[in-house]
Amino acid sequence: MALMKFSGIAQKSDWVGIFSSVGCILHCLVMPVLVYLSGSALHRNEPEWLDYLFVGLAAVAVYYSVRQSHLLGVRLLLIFAWLLFSLSVILQAVFPPAGLLMYVGSVALITGHVINLRHCRQCRVHKHRMAA
Repeated sequence: MALMKFSGIAQKSDWVGIFSSVGCILHCLVMPVLVYLSGSALHRNEPEWLDYLFVGLAAVAVYYSVRQSHLLGVRLLLIFAWLLFSLSVILQAVFPPAGLLMYVGSVALITGHVINLRHCRQCRVHKHRMAA
């Protein structure tokens, strides 16, 4: 019954993953500019929970996308990209240059979700042709 509540997310997991990763990249690019413009007072007030929200959204999207994907390479890419992204969020508190890995992880997540979307679209076309 609980899985039924998430059926919308399960069906749109690749889109959720793409939008959350793009949102994370935009956040990571815009915040330094805002910090610079505000004289770095904003950086102290930046909510850390936002980074963890992106990690959580990515985890849900990866979980459902991996369950639906038949491509081992895509599943591995999504899992390792999420691990890289999550570790970089955790490590940036103690080692700020690790934050640069968030960009790599986000781009890898976007890539994996786009490949999975294209593959799923092709699968639906083939199933539709076979049924006709």
